Amino acid sequence: MDSEVHRNGNCNARLPYPAPGAGKPDKVAKQWAGNPEARLRINKKLAQKGYDEAYILIVALNRAAHHIDAIDRRIATYELRRAAAMKAIEQYSEASARRLAASPGVIDGEFTEAAE
Repeated sequence: MDSEVHRNGNCNARLPYPAPGAGKPDKVAKQWAGNPEARLRINKKLAQKGYDEAYILIVALNRAAHHIDAIDRRIATYELRRAAAMKAIEQYSEASARRLAASPGVIDGEFTEAAE
């Protein structure tokens, strides 16, 4: 990738496939994320090609943006469902409490332990 594109912030540009100095991109990504020594080695190879760590993260987030948006929408839907369920529970509890209070069959009393 041309370093001019990198300096201009064009995050839609594609990274070389496979990644510089790598075999399989998924394997390299897992190494980069999970192994500090591998991360340093990979970052050094990427820097030689004109990429920096921040750029790689930005590209990854841009590529995953539609997945992130879908997850965000799904969470919002679940939050609405939860709020509706909680409101229904609250209304049911209030109605039950009113019915119970109005019921003449409820007797107040005291409890004592029976002798053995």
